Amino acid sequence: MSDRVVDVDIHGLVAPGEDVHLAWSDLTRGPDLVWTERNGGHWIAVNGDLIRTIYKDKVHFSNRDASLPVPPPEFRLSPANDDGLDHEEARAILAPYFRPQVVAGMAGQVRKLSAELVAKLAPRGSCEFMGEFALVLPVEIFLAMIDLPLADRPVLRALAEQMIRESEEDKRNAGFEAAARYLMEWLDRRAAKPGEDVLSAIATATFRGQPISRQRQLSLALNVLLGGLDSTASMTGFIMGALARDPASRQWFIDHPGQRRQAVEELMRRHGVVNNLRVATCDVELDGVTIRKGEHVYLINALHGLDPRLYPDPLKIDFSRKPQPNAVFGMGDHRCLGANLARMEIGVFLEEWLAKIPDFRIAKGETPVTRSGPVNGMEYLPLEWSPARGAASVSQD
Repeated sequence: MSDRVVDVDIHGLVAPGEDVHLAWSDLTRGPDLVWTERNGGHWIAVNGDLIRTIYKDKVHFSNRDASLPVPPPEFRLSPANDDGLDHEEARAILAPYFRPQVVAGMAGQVRKLSAELVAKLAPRGSCEFMGEFALVLPVEIFLAMIDLPLADRPVLRALAEQMIRESEEDKRNAGFEAAARYLMEWLDRRAAKPGEDVLSAIATATFRGQPISRQRQLSLALNVLLGGLDSTASMTGFIMGALARDPASRQWFIDHPGQRRQAVEELMRRHGVVNNLRVATCDVELDGVTIRKGEHVYLINALHGLDPRLYPDPLKIDFSRKPQPNAVFGMGDHRCLGANLARMEIGVFLEEWLAKIPDFRIAKGETPVTRSGPVNGMEYLPLEWSPARGAASVSQD
């Protein structure tokens, strides 16, 4: 058992200047299931096949807890932390807004905003990518989806950061409380005057044959808010950080317009962001050890994509890899509803960026800053390029 004990704090995995994905990949050199005493003690599944097994096991593992330390019940997320019929009904309320045809209909809006942002940045020759692009594009698209004021973006982003990456429990809960107050005000408005947006659907839904409770409304709204404000922005930052160091991959993307969906999948595989938690519903044996009832297991999506048994030389971006199911958006019934939207946004923004700024790099003398937590994040990404260089031609798929 001693060889399975590691000193890993999911909220403080890396120091400033360190790469969070390299830090996670270090675990692949050891046992497939490890234990840390941090955050009350929990297991971490390292092996990709083991991660897949736990994701799909609805008998021995529950989704009821969002993260460690476990948030108060009033701040649980739905459908993310639901099981069984509760999960099915909650997911059905949100699913119509993330269907492929709905997402496809948003592509023009994403392309227009991407082009506008790139056009403003290109003549400057530099930017801090997170603040000036990654935390603008997906967040503005998301706020339009749920019909919230764009002026509220800075406040909501700060709350998302506090809820997701704050290591001090009191401060994290304070973020949830502030977000709850904000959301309930808007849910009450939508209940009185519904629209066609996601919040209106939540405010007017029925659940298990009864009018939806205020607590369920809040759980659904918090889930949507956190998903829309953080994970795609983080993924976008990691991808751009990698491409800034990899001119060959940038050129491949430009030269192969018919294979860009495959390229986006590989870029996401390499840079998993979400770390999901499961709790054992009974004693269960995995990988030669017994996980006791009530013990928690973190499923690090990045570790599935960085497993060398599934992906040879996993740290390398290789657009020739044969596509296979991955855990970037989770697996099984709880797979992320926003997966299609994230893929579309990433593909469209890369086309627009590389058409105007094909040759860019990490700014000289600067170091990107990454963070761990329930969602791995890129906090600071300074980029630079020559504004005089001609743009490549990136045709649309």
